[in-house]
Amino acid sequence: LSIGKKAFSNCAELETVEFKGAVSGIEEGAFQNDKKLSAVTFAGTSAPDFGKYAFYGLTLETINIPSSLRKLGNNCFDENRWLSVNPLIIPEGVTEIPTQCFQFCYKLKKVVLPSTIKTIGILAFFDSLVDDMNFPEGLDSIGYLSMHGARLTEVVLPKTIKKIGFEAFGSNSKLK
Repeated sequence: LSIGKKAFSNCAELETVEFKGAVSGIEEGAFQNDKKLSAVTFAGTSAPDFGKYAFYGLTLETINIPSSLRKLGNNCFDENRWLSVNPLIIPEGVTEIPTQCFQFCYKLKKVVLPSTIKTIGILAFFDSLVDDMNFPEGLDSIGYLSMHGARLTEVVLPKTIKKIGFEAFGSNSKLK
């Protein structure tokens, strides 16, 4: 099953989605602006890629990200102010947290990045109030403003890091 571009976007009363079978992909804006969508469950064997804006602007509180996920699109979970999956575990195999992927996710507290991560994109966790995140060996780039406004208390960067962008960790009021 592949969920096409904007297939369920702007469905004002859609509250929960459960995928019981295999899902191969969720395309751009598939559930964009479904203001009441609060839970997404993958029950079958899935290897989806989440397209850009796939879950943008929801009241999403929970999602079980399949361990087979390999790609997140730009703005995928942007403006999910109630997303409170703690910890949010990004599966092994994902190499990038793209631009604005988890921007304005105010309820995220702990994020576990995989050993395969190479890049944290521009504004990836901007103003998301994350207070605990690992930065594994292999990570080489942290984009500008990517962790701006988070609530990190500690940042331990790997030896593999090559670039940290403008104000990447700016306005982290709890950083010691």
